[in-house]
Amino acid sequence: MAPPESHIRLQKEAETKTIAAANNDALIDELYGILKEIPMGSPACSEDIYGLDTGIAWMSEDLQWTNSDNISGQGKSSVQSSSEEKKKFERAVDIIHEIADIE
Repeated sequence: MAPPESHIRLQKEAETKTIAAANNDALIDELYGILKEIPMGSPACSEDIYGLDTGIAWMSEDLQWTNSDNISGQGKSSVQSSSEEKKKFERAVDIIHEIADIE
């Protein structure tokens, strides 16, 4: 389920890259499925509950999902991730890197 604008924006250290979603449908669907299953930190911008110092934001009509890399230092999250959820998040990060490297 790609975002409606059919492009994905990848940002790393204030660097943004726009890619065509159609070229990466299987990876995007896998990423979407992972993000639907794993929790977000609460409140938003609280600690990095996955411990990878990596933030992901997905905004589509049916899913709004964000995870903070805790740059803003907003404190402890009331939600914590399990080891299985951390592995899924690691896969999500790998997918994003894979998509970025394809283009």
